[in-house]
Amino acid sequence: MKGTTILAVTKDAEWLVAMRPALTEAGRWRLIVAETMSEAAHLLGCTKPDTVVVDWADDTARIEGLEELLWKDSVQTRQIPVVIVAKHYRVDEATLLYRLGVAEYVSQADHRAALGRILAAHTPGGAEPRAWNPPATPDPDAVHCGLAADEDL
Repeated sequence: MKGTTILAVTKDAEWLVAMRPALTEAGRWRLIVAETMSEAAHLLGCTKPDTVVVDWADDTARIEGLEELLWKDSVQTRQIPVVIVAKHYRVDEATLLYRLGVAEYVSQADHRAALGRILAAHTPGGAEPRAWNPPATPDPDAVHCGLAADEDL
């Protein structure tokens, strides 16, 4: 079974750690990290990601870089969904980004519980999301860590 390739655009390692539960809920994945929008635009052609996830930090977000990324995405044979993850939801910013062509605009603060489902919705074939939380009454004979069981591999 093919995993999902996710291209993350961030300079913040802590952001990647915070996103791990959502990425895990989206299923199997291979993560490629770009530090800038320009680098991400370059990587689109050679890595063929299934989804692009952008850390839209208030101090580093640049519309110009996003426009380059979205233009590069528009000339691909298959458009790649671009998901913007902002610190806080702003209606004016969401409106602008949707008009530019992003697939999703979500807030880490307001949509943390939904991030995994949103990313899973953009996986190939609409893969079913997998829960990353261990069950309330864990089986003592099994280890639950959010990864696929051996029979799924």
